[in-house]
Parts: sequence; C-alpha cells; structure tokens
Amino acid sequence: MLNLFLCCAPGDRAIAQTLARRLEGGAECRITLEELGPAVGSTVAEAWDGGVGNDAILLLLSKEAVPERASRSDWAALLAHVESNEDPPVACVIVEDCPHPAILERRRFFRWSEDPLEMLRALERWVVSLHPRDAATPFSLAPLPGFSGQDEELEKLRHALVDCRGTTVIGGKAAGSGKTWLAHEFARRHGAHFRDVLWINCGDRPSSMIAGEIAWQLGIAAEGTPESLLATVGVTVRSHRVLVVLDDVRGPAPFDAPPEGLGSLLITTRISGPCLVDLKARKDAKRAPLMEEEAERLWRAISLCRGDGFSLELAGRVAGLPGPVALESAGWLVKQGLLDSLDSGGTVFRLAGGVSLQPEEALRWRHAEALNEFFLDWRDQPLLVRKMIAELEAALNWAVLQDWAVAVQLTRRAFLFLSSERRRMESALLMNRLLGIARERRDQQVVKDCEWELSWFQDGRGDIYRPAEGGEQMSLF
Repeated sequence: MLNLFLCCAPGDRAIAQTLARRLEGGAECRITLEELGPAVGSTVAEAWDGGVGNDAILLLLSKEAVPERASRSDWAALLAHVESNEDPPVACVIVEDCPHPAILERRRFFRWSEDPLEMLRALERWVVSLHPRDAATPFSLAPLPGFSGQDEELEKLRHALVDCRGTTVIGGKAAGSGKTWLAHEFARRHGAHFRDVLWINCGDRPSSMIAGEIAWQLGIAAEGTPESLLATVGVTVRSHRVLVVLDDVRGPAPFDAPPEGLGSLLITTRISGPCLVDLKARKDAKRAPLMEEEAERLWRAISLCRGDGFSLELAGRVAGLPGPVALESAGWLVKQGLLDSLDSGGTVFRLAGGVSLQPEEALRWRHAEALNEFFLDWRDQPLLVRKMIAELEAALNWAVLQDWAVAVQLTRRAFLFLSSERRRMESALLMNRLLGIARERRDQQVVKDCEWELSWFQDGRGDIYRPAEGGEQMSLF
C-alpha cells in the first residue's frame, strides 16, 4: 500500500479529510495528515519535507498555508526538489487564490472547487499511477473504432465503479446487444483509476479454468479446490484497488466484490437479474461479405478459436498464413465490422457483437495440432502460450475422441506449462482428466505416466500440495 503525506493548514482540515477519504478507498493508499503548526512549520514551504519518507507528498495551498509574500528563498528547498524531479513526487491542490511559485503548476497541480468531483478523479488517477504495474496483466485494451454514444451508460458505470466500489452488472438477454463493447470501452477509458484491469473471458469455460485464470492474473498460486481458490480471489479483490471484468458469465457470479472493499467487479451476462445497465438487442447483425482468399482462410480458422478472445498467431497457424498476411487479413475483417481488436498490440481479437460462426469441422485437427506445437515451445514464448490456455478445452474434447496421441501430448505439454506458472490446480485437473480417460481406454503406459506426474502434486486423498515458498514470486501485491 502506498503511503501519502498530506500537509495542510488547520483551516483546510475539512478539505484534507475529504481528499483522504477519497484516496484511501479509491487509490489504495495510507494517508498521514499533517497540520501546520509550531512543531512542523507554519507554511507548507517549511513543512513539506516531513513527508520525504513517504511514497508521495500532497500539499494544500491556501492563504493560511503559504508564506505571505512569494519569495523564492522561502520556497527554495521545495522548488529544488520539484525541479530535480526527486522522489517522492510532490503534488499540490490549490484551495483558494494565494501567492505561490508558478513552477508548481507545471505538473501535478489540481484546483479545488465547489463541485470537486472531476478534480478528485484526476487526483485519484495520479495516486493510482504511483502503484507498480504488474507484468502479468495480459494486455492493454484497444480502442473500438465502431463504438459511439452510450455516454449515459458509461457515466453510470463510472459512478458505480470509480466513484464507488463493489459489483456492477451489464445485462441483456440478446447476444450481440453490446454488453462486451460497453464493458471494454469503460475499462479502456477509466482503467487508469485502478492498479490493474483484469479481463476474464468466461463463456462456456469450466469454473476451474476461470478460477485459475483469475488467480493467475492476481498473482495467487492456483491450489486447492476451485471453490477455495475463488474465496481467496474474493479476499484479494476486496483488499486492492483493481477492476475485474468477467465477460459473458453464464451462471452464478464466481465471487462478489462488496461496496465496502477496495476492488470493483464488472460482470456482463445474458442471465436475467438485477443490473445497472440493461441493453436491448441490436438490429445491425453482421453478415460476412465476400472475402479474398487469405481473409477467407483466416475467417474459417477463427471459427475454431474462442470467439470471445483468440490469439491471431494461433488462428494464422491454423489457416496456414504467415504472420504479416494474417495481420493484414485480420485488419480487413476489423474494417468490415466482423472482428474487434481486443489488445492495443493487435495480437488478440474477438468476434464483433452480433457476429456468429459455425465451426469449420474439417479444421479441428489443425486447431489441436497448432496448440500442440505452441505448447511444445512454451519455454521460449510463455507470453504467447498464456493467450491460448482458454483454447485447450475445445481442442482436448476433440482430440480424446479423434486423435489420442495429440490428446496425450497436448495435455502433458499444457500440464508442464501450467505447473511452471504456479497454476497447480488447473494442471492437476488436466492430468486427472487424462488419467481417467486413459483408464477407460486401458492405456496402461499413459496411466502410469499420469500417476507419476500427479504424485508430485497430490497426496493420497487427491489434495494438491502447497508449493514451497521462496525464490521468485509472482504475487502482484
């Protein structure tokens, strides 16, 4: 948690307390409130250095808090600190007109007003930006070229999730009504209010994989049962200023974020129930236009990938297209309104709202084999392989029926990768599934191999061992 030193004159105490309440809950920081007086100094120019041991300093400027005359000598130490850009950073809130050095207005300068909401939001964004960003967050959200309007809905979400905290639902029974688009645009516009934005595609994924994905993005070791892991996830979200987006929830919410906590949870769902925003069906469902050969090949390959978010490298491999050609074809599909770019790097895409695809069954083997190849190289490209974990379920469902050798190889490779990522629960579930099918097939060698691998993870009752502590930790917090 960040430590912020807030210095003010006694007459500005009420404003300082308002700032402290907002920042403690909205920026996950601990406030040390210092009032001017004989013990610390009669002006902020004298007392500011009492906060040097903190992560940031916030000064309230008023006639009572500043020297009577704007003499540089009175401000010399503070100005030297600001001009040299030393740590901790210093920000100022001017609560009334008063003499002060103009240099303080160059950076991190805020003006109090009778309606201070926008100022509070801006100040909050600055404090949040001081938190270290986590490398595990998979991507930054890309702009949606076709998004327009819905300002009222976005403002409702901002009030519920930024100005307040807790769980908010975007509902709508119809597919393609814009639930995901609205959540995406909100997270893109207002993600700076949160230490991290975690986007979780739910859909038809098993609860164990959803639990493991959330835990990994939060830096929690995936161990125990899905239920116990989700309980740990809930505690972590309540304790930190993060935004978790659960897209396309098809059952009860995996966990809840209460309003008295620090985290915010945004859910999109087609299930009827209470919701802040209820979107109706759109009439502009997209149809695929005539395509050039490369775009058509990519489009057919995409039909085998997860529509809520897939790696372009995977789809390109399934389609047999070189990387630049796949990227150009994806760009064309985006322009046609058939795809959305999910990340700003152009590596992850999803079907646009209102678009549906029937799986190209003839390409099932290529999809499973492409995943098998990528997971073989997981040590060389772990960031890329992480984007493909959600694809495992469909590929393995096909492979256990149609190509047992691929099913065994892919499971083993995914097991090794997930284990290396400390996602022990998911890796054990995959291997247990393979073990059960191998027993049904009476494949004794695979049974023996699975039991040996699992012996390192589970005790005789099937409970997952807690990993040894020490070494490099992945925890965000």
